[in-house]
Amino acid sequence: MSEEKKKFRKKHAIILGIVVGVIFILLVSFFAIARSPTTPAYLNIESGEVQVNLGSGWIPAVDGMELGLDDSVRTLDDSNAILVLYESIIVNLKPNTEVKIADLAKDHIKIKQDSGTTWNKFTKLAGINSYEVETPNTVATVRGTEFEMTMDSLIVGSGTVDFSSGKGHLIVNKNMKARLVDGKLVQEDLTPEEKARIIENKRLVLKSLRLIREREINKHPHVYNLVKSFAHVTDEEAKIKIQKMDWGYADEDSLIEKSPTRIESIEKFVSLTKEVKKEKKELQSLGYEEPKPKWLVERLQQEKPSEAKVIAEGSGEQDPEESAPEIKPEARLVDDKQVVEPKPLEKAGSSPKSSDLSKI
Repeated sequence: MSEEKKKFRKKHAIILGIVVGVIFILLVSFFAIARSPTTPAYLNIESGEVQVNLGSGWIPAVDGMELGLDDSVRTLDDSNAILVLYESIIVNLKPNTEVKIADLAKDHIKIKQDSGTTWNKFTKLAGINSYEVETPNTVATVRGTEFEMTMDSLIVGSGTVDFSSGKGHLIVNKNMKARLVDGKLVQEDLTPEEKARIIENKRLVLKSLRLIREREINKHPHVYNLVKSFAHVTDEEAKIKIQKMDWGYADEDSLIEKSPTRIESIEKFVSLTKEVKKEKKELQSLGYEEPKPKWLVERLQQEKPSEAKVIAEGSGEQDPEESAPEIKPEARLVDDKQVVEPKPLEKAGSSPKSSDLSKI
């Protein structure tokens, strides 16, 4: 074989190796962008002192820390925490509450509530079909709903809950309460204070859904930048675009339609946005209207100046990054109907790191 042929083959082999390497890198990068692994369990500290037991005793919790099977969380006086399971189940731990992750199998998520009060929001975003909360006295099983759970009582904010004890069970519907009294389960109507508590808890759920969505954005900065390039928008414009989706002025499904390939993170974002809109609608049905962002007030002023003036005065033309106005739990008339408004939503003491996009 001539020297020239040897050089040619060597050069050809080098070029081929480079091409194969580039293709491999592109494939790895593509799958890294296309996939979005779901975290089985993690913790957000809302306020105060929160502790975890990972098997070796109680230690201070860290905001955003991941948890696993048989791990426990407890809140102390004046503290609140959010346990998120598979990025689709939200467990709000009120002060002096302790829970344990008893089962993390996707077909049977279960927590044991040893003390206190939780507000639970169960969605099917991660393909989970069942969720169960067990106390020493009762068990609540759901397939898509919101409810408050104590040691011996249940309040349903949406959907239905199968509520059982050792001596029977009840199917508890939306806006109803069930209690364990003298060993028997009884169902009752809600008091005005309990109705106000549902609104307050659903506002916290709305905030948590946005934080989960924000976390999804922060997990995949390359996807975020890709979406921005598709839409030809800046960070600030993207933030307003997300708000417009929440308020029904932009179509979140268009993100999937315009994506050049199936990207799981975008699909999660769209599903979470639909849950945000659903929660907002349920809050509206209970008589609570979320303060309108400034851009929406200005838009309504252009469309209907007189009507928008009233809206602006009522909302204070509130910036979306500001906290909601203080609302006392008192009755008022809305469309000739008496509704009870909630207590002010407490500001978070600690929350996940946020991008400029999603402080909504």
